[in-house]
Amino acid sequence: MLNPVTLLDRRRTNADDEQREKRSSPRFSRRISVKSLRVFWVPLIACFILPLFMCPSQAAADGCDWIGSGLESQSSEDQTQQQPQSHRGVKPVYLRCSQGSVSWLYPRGALRVVLRYGTAGKEFQGCLKLSADFGGANIYVEQHRTLKLLHSASSSAILRPDGKRHCFDSHQGQVALFLESDSPGVGGSDPLRRETAAFDYDLQLIEEENDQSHDPWQECRPCSVKESLEMFCSSDFVARGFISSVYNDAQLERTLLKVRATRVIRQASSVFQPVNRRSASLPKRKRRSPLTPKRLIPIPSKWKGMDGVEEDLTGSEMDNSLLDDEHTGTLHVPLTCQVKHGSGEFVFMGRKRLGDAVLWCAPRLEEWQQWVHQAQTDGSAQCRLEA
Repeated sequence: MLNPVTLLDRRRTNADDEQREKRSSPRFSRRISVKSLRVFWVPLIACFILPLFMCPSQAAADGCDWIGSGLESQSSEDQTQQQPQSHRGVKPVYLRCSQGSVSWLYPRGALRVVLRYGTAGKEFQGCLKLSADFGGANIYVEQHRTLKLLHSASSSAILRPDGKRHCFDSHQGQVALFLESDSPGVGGSDPLRRETAAFDYDLQLIEEENDQSHDPWQECRPCSVKESLEMFCSSDFVARGFISSVYNDAQLERTLLKVRATRVIRQASSVFQPVNRRSASLPKRKRRSPLTPKRLIPIPSKWKGMDGVEEDLTGSEMDNSLLDDEHTGTLHVPLTCQVKHGSGEFVFMGRKRLGDAVLWCAPRLEEWQQWVHQAQTDGSAQCRLEA
């Protein structure tokens, strides 16, 4: 006869064995796996699917240009909660091109624009030019623990002339611009008044110590022979001609060179326009020649390639047989370079930056012809050179 204690121990052992069989059975394993998968996939789906619906309203994708409206963000916020306009959120925008544009219609809240020069992460100098009808927002550039005001929406037209550049250097391979709306609707102003905070930007890599490339907006010096030959092949415009006037604009912080080109060798855009010759058939009358400079400012020149005797260039140096093909254009040079008149004919080369024709190199025609002949003789020309 079995002891009651022994019988009780056997029953407990059998119950434990049955419990182990249930745990090891396929049905029980399937139940556990389904539950664990459910716990695993729910947050995973939330991480990958939800951003597809959330990101477009929060941040703009990488690109060159961005166009948006403050009314879109305002309507989305008003559906969730009522907030005063001074507490609108900040919309981030990320751009990774060397040049582009930003257009913010009906500015509301704030916009943070991050500029990068591609994915290289290199340091660069950035410049932006506000549109002629820029309004509705203040624009700042983020510096170390502070914001530097570049333009105020309340500035008068005199303090913000068309074409003025605002330049800054990158920090750790990027520049962050902060645009803050001017709070329309406050003080009785029309909240739906059409205003646009728009600007163009241009980024140029900062030269390294072993980089010999030449950027006239960062340094003032004449181009070398090699730089001139390379610029001829890569420039946006090349033309032969004379300097007809020099004007220093303190507000724009640049010098404007009025050039009358006798031959346009190449131009990617309309830098040089044909001269209107209708006045040639009219009766002669006493008037100032169009070649007479409007304003001569005798200042020393750091651009030795353009040095010369200051004089009124009334066209005496020009060949009248070339006047039928003559074009005129305005070239931009930094004011710090202190350019003045130079006599003789030059070869003007440069690039378009922010819509302006920036002069890069300007060797004298005689020197350029010698360089071209030498490059063609020794075979060092990188493209077909012309004089």
